[in-house]
Amino acid sequence: MADPEFRLLLIEAFLKRAQTAADQLRALLFAFSAGAMAFVLNQPVTNGRLWSVAFLGLALITLTWSWDIQKAKALTRFNVLRDKGMQEYLSLEKSYETRKQNYLLDRAVYLFILIGCAIEFFARVG
Repeated sequence: MADPEFRLLLIEAFLKRAQTAADQLRALLFAFSAGAMAFVLNQPVTNGRLWSVAFLGLALITLTWSWDIQKAKALTRFNVLRDKGMQEYLSLEKSYETRKQNYLLDRAVYLFILIGCAIEFFARVG
């Protein structure tokens, strides 16, 4: 069996790695959505383009909401670890495994970006 302190360091490293990856992915999605929205708004306004902007804006709002949930989770983790100790922290992590709110929100962002870009594509083609 591994040393408990080593296990805690591993848990911390994996959690930090996962959060960094999620932050980088959300930053990339945010930049893409904002850039696509700016590109569409720079074109002549049509009804289809307004829908495209609406879906890209919805992607930005959903992404910001997902980031806010992640921030709240990080603050809760810190407070639980500081105030209640490692056992309570580990049980909190287990509860986060069963609730994948951010995962679903991030997938919704993909869908909103895809719809917004598809509308813009068909507005240009048609």
